[in-house]
This record gives sequence, C-alpha cells and structure tokens, in this order.
Amino acid sequence: SVKKGYYTDSYGLFCKVYDIEGDNIYVYELDTTDLPSLTKETYYLRSFKETYYRKCTKEEYNKALNKIVNYFKD
Repeated sequence: SVKKGYYTDSYGLFCKVYDIEGDNIYVYELDTTDLPSLTKETYYLRSFKETYYRKCTKEEYNKALNKIVNYFKD
C-alpha cells in the first residue's frame, strides 16, 4: 500500500506523496530528465504503482530538487 513519503522510478522521476484520499494519490513530482520540472500531480493508485517502483530517501529527493534548482539558475 502507498503511504506518505518519497518515491522514485529509478530513472530520474521523483515524488513526495503529501496526501492520499481513497484511490487518489497527491504528489509533488520532480522530473530530472530532459526538461527538468517540478509539478503538483494527482495519480490514481494503479497508475502511481505503475510509475513509481520504489521508495527513496528524503536525501535522494532533495538532491533531485537541487538539480532542478541549479538547472534554472544557470
């Protein structure tokens, strides 16, 4: 089952689950691939599980966030 916390697909996509209501998973999503971005997204449980393969640490999430911030600073 999905709980609040940090997740990744292991290929440059990270998220922080900040709320869960039924089958809706609310996340702050960091995409560090081609065009780095930070977005607020809603996933259905099934699509969340298909996208995010494992939990990650807060440090991994913060490192990804720093990568995005630095991209826009340069």
